[in-house]
Amino acid sequence: SGGVPGWRKSGDTGGYSSRISYSAIKGRAAFAMDTCGGCGGSGTAGSASQRIALLLADGPPLAAVAISGLE
Repeated sequence: SGGVPGWRKSGDTGGYSSRISYSAIKGRAAFAMDTCGGCGGSGTAGSASQRIALLLADGPPLAAVAISGLE
């Protein structure tokens, strides 16, 4: 994610939610699972545990990006 080469797979089934995420550049991986299958809102990249797996594998952004118009 964030333009960093890697791999991720997520899914929701039977009340469970899971994601595995791997960052090739940073050499890190994360696996998360919870009992909140399908509870991530539309457009949020999954449940809270699915999103944290992405953050743990990818880490902070490589560079800050300024967004004009926000103060």
